[in-house]
Amino acid sequence: MHFQKDWDYFEVSRDFSEFYLTANCSKLSKLRDSWEMWVKGQCFDQIRSQITLARADREKDCQRLISYAIGCMMGRYSLDEPGLIYAHAGNVGFEPGRYIKFPADADGIVPITDELWFADDACSRIREFLRAVWGPDTLEENMAWLAESLGTKGSETPDETIRRYVADKFFKDHLQTYKKRPIYWLFSSGKQGAFQTLVYLHRYHEGTLARLRAEYVVPLTGKIQSRIEMLQKDAAAASSTAARNKLAKEVEKLKKKHVELLAYDEQLRHYADMRITLDLDDGVKVNYGKFRVVTQFSDSVVVSYRVGESGGMADMLYDVLHLQLELVQRGLLIRGAITKGLLHHDSDFVFGPALNEAAELEKVAMYPRVIVDRELLSAAGITTSQIAKSSNSTVRDAASLVAQDLDGLFCGLLQRAPGRFLRRMGDLSEYLISLRDVIKALSSKRQPSLRMKHSWLRQKFNSVADGLERSGFRFLGPHRVPEDEDGHITQVIPFR
Repeated sequence: MHFQKDWDYFEVSRDFSEFYLTANCSKLSKLRDSWEMWVKGQCFDQIRSQITLARADREKDCQRLISYAIGCMMGRYSLDEPGLIYAHAGNVGFEPGRYIKFPADADGIVPITDELWFADDACSRIREFLRAVWGPDTLEENMAWLAESLGTKGSETPDETIRRYVADKFFKDHLQTYKKRPIYWLFSSGKQGAFQTLVYLHRYHEGTLARLRAEYVVPLTGKIQSRIEMLQKDAAAASSTAARNKLAKEVEKLKKKHVELLAYDEQLRHYADMRITLDLDDGVKVNYGKFRVVTQFSDSVVVSYRVGESGGMADMLYDVLHLQLELVQRGLLIRGAITKGLLHHDSDFVFGPALNEAAELEKVAMYPRVIVDRELLSAAGITTSQIAKSSNSTVRDAASLVAQDLDGLFCGLLQRAPGRFLRRMGDLSEYLISLRDVIKALSSKRQPSLRMKHSWLRQKFNSVADGLERSGFRFLGPHRVPEDEDGHITQVIPFR
């Protein structure tokens, strides 16, 4: 069918063969001409069928072009052959000879820094990609048109505009395109953005992190230090106060990046020494979990994710939920907090402001729940007003695990019935029975603090039970926990 052919021009199609802006453009020398030809084809389709599968949108089309270009850099696609070229595992069987017109990256690691630090970074290679497709004579014109399509700001050069998009927005678009299952993973040094790189999941192997550190992070640390020293000399020789102040600001910015990069190098060394392997059959979430850091001491567990890496807020909330569900089965409840901030966390030590803040926030929790810092939720786009308007599935999924209590926003096992996270009705029934048993055990306690927790738990449990009944579940036996707990849940079945 014609519509299927249209769909196969998009890289998310299972039968993807070639990208629509680079297909059939051997006689064209300008990106603009290729796009206009695509637009005319779309208009003809609309007239002919009154239906169009994907209407032309200049900005979106150029974002997709960059995604395809990065796919060619990674070796996923090739300008020499149609379709998917490499999607195996561990870089096994990768054939560089299949990428002649536009060579694939040697290691499947493509930096996306906000400055030109590496000759093989994404922005530099996008320039090479445009040259390979449309030729050298129109390269600058094509760069300018691409940058204009993405949205040039102020006096930016085309390279600066493309670099800004790739560094700040590409990965967010990639997550949306691949439904939060990215095939290119983002490794980021942190808030200062000293270093960011994409790694092709299918070319990752146990030596990738060591190579990332040796070929990129360690050299960049030296480059930034050299830049700082050069700027300090320039500032000392500056002829005006304004010039000195401007250089001093640049130095201060670079110093923050340098400190961040040193800390990142230490953490990356820890992971590299572990020689982590991936099993693609396990899926993205399971494999990503191998890169989190977990430490247990006394009766506490600290779990940390690096900000900016795939997964993010939703993964942290899912982890907390599943931990709560597992412990309820063992008759245990947890209390804790999720925050965002500076943290040193490796196999030997964990310390930093983020840990201190989480410890203070955990005290506020009082009941068996996990408090989530309001600023963290807001930064993730999870607020009452944003949730209602959001088209981002990541935001909606994370928001589904967060509910507001009288004293703030929090994530907890009693906020919403967790049926969508349990595979079988028997699991849901077992979970509810276990939770009720825990509440029942608390009802016999006479300490004021435990009685207060029992009252809170009973209220939340009853709220979830009422919600289940309204949504179509029928409880055999009483579904609510009474004040003098003597009821019993025997079974939960779908209402028919």
